[in-house]
Amino acid sequence: MVDKPVISHVSELRSRLIIIFLALIVFFIIGLFFANPVISKLSTDLLPDGVKLVSLAPVEYFYAQLKVALIIGLVLSSPIIFFQVFAFIKPALRRKEKTILWSSLPVFIILLFGGMAFCYFVFLKLALSFLAYLAVSGGVANLWSINRFLGFALWTCLGTGLVFETPLVVFMLAKLGVVDTRQLGRARPYVYVLIFILAGLITPPDVVTQLMLGIPMVILFEISVLVARMFEKKAS
Repeated sequence: MVDKPVISHVSELRSRLIIIFLALIVFFIIGLFFANPVISKLSTDLLPDGVKLVSLAPVEYFYAQLKVALIIGLVLSSPIIFFQVFAFIKPALRRKEKTILWSSLPVFIILLFGGMAFCYFVFLKLALSFLAYLAVSGGVANLWSINRFLGFALWTCLGTGLVFETPLVVFMLAKLGVVDTRQLGRARPYVYVLIFILAGLITPPDVVTQLMLGIPMVILFEISVLVARMFEKKAS
């Protein structure tokens, strides 16, 4: 005999996945209308002096537009995705867990866009200038593929925004009792190593840009541990 609760969960999961998919499609289409202005803005703000963008294939600029629209769709639909995931797991959560997850949504949005803004206005300019300098110092002209330039800039921004969610994850785990601040304190050296490994994967291979991304992440981690410790003391 078929288990009705299981069928119900599968049906709900399908419905929520459809909502997420439709949100992605809608915001992707919206992103297509803004692709050209975004590409122009990125080129104006981020390209170092002496660098020229080129299209290396007939369809490369079209692929670049699709890439920009996809990133716009992912970013704009992220609150909807978060809400749908929360709504699906909500029945299995206790009241405390529901409150923590629901109240974390504004923080999730702030950290995501804050991390992307930091990457765009601070980190990327330095990283791209460094990479352009490397080419010039080797006697190579900087003719960058439009598709690869946009891919590097946009995925780095999105990756940085997601990495900036680390403090929120740490805080939520502490609030839910999965870890405590003493465990986090003992794990601090390993967390630092992990942070700088992630920073190294996202950044170009130089110490300056790795530190520029890693240090804010360390600060955010320490702030999250401090806030979690304050809540622990209040709870006790």
